[in-house]
Amino acid sequence: MPRIDMLTSELHALLVPVLPHASTDPDDIKGLNTVRFEIRHDVLYTVGFDRYTIAVRRHPIPDGADNTAISILREDAANLLKIFKFTKKTNPELRILIEEMTIGDERRLGLRVDSEDDKRMVLGSLRWGDGTPPAYPNWRGMIADALARPLTPAGPMLGMSAQLMARWAKAAPQGTPLRLFIAEDEERPLVPRRARPVLVLAEDTIGLITPVTLDDDPASVLAASPWNSDLADAAPEDLTPPPREADAAGPDDDDDDEEPF
Repeated sequence: MPRIDMLTSELHALLVPVLPHASTDPDDIKGLNTVRFEIRHDVLYTVGFDRYTIAVRRHPIPDGADNTAISILREDAANLLKIFKFTKKTNPELRILIEEMTIGDERRLGLRVDSEDDKRMVLGSLRWGDGTPPAYPNWRGMIADALARPLTPAGPMLGMSAQLMARWAKAAPQGTPLRLFIAEDEERPLVPRRARPVLVLAEDTIGLITPVTLDDDPASVLAASPWNSDLADAAPEDLTPPPREADAAGPDDDDDDEEPF
């Protein structure tokens, strides 16, 4: 019986980064309109995937837990964030169970969340009409494949979807970099405009973006832009940021007794 204890803020940290990547199609034939909870090797993973991007968040389980997995509907995962909330002053402890349980009038695999402030939510796994769960894609294999590939320079131009990039806004805390790695294909050398998987890494979140294109002639793209004529009469401007007021003023004489950094 896998049981995980965590704070409400930790549940949010597991769900917020992956929810934008779960399919919004209520009739998704692959069952990707879900968030996956999966325990492997004493780590709880949450996964969102819609064929274009995949995001995975990890949460170590100090006391360990048996391997298991459950996929719950995307809207149910979003409702967990609405029911279980935290603030700077209050951050209730949660107990999460993944096991066979009675839901309605039947026994089925479920996810139950109990809060120390007496809130409870019970969610059943997604199942098809015949009672079988959808076969979730092998996300571990997809990301492991990208991790194992050699990296290739991004080049002077990288074509990406702005809509897909926006999904990663919550993947990294403020001030934490979102790192992108271009994975090469060893068997088929890079050719112009060939789509490449991009590996995304941000602390406890990892994922993939596809498709992304690398172009061997970025100069022609820039040359065809109307911005060239629009800005032809503009004088070049130094892009170096101006010094902060404190830096420009120099050291404060009153701080002479302070230890240097």
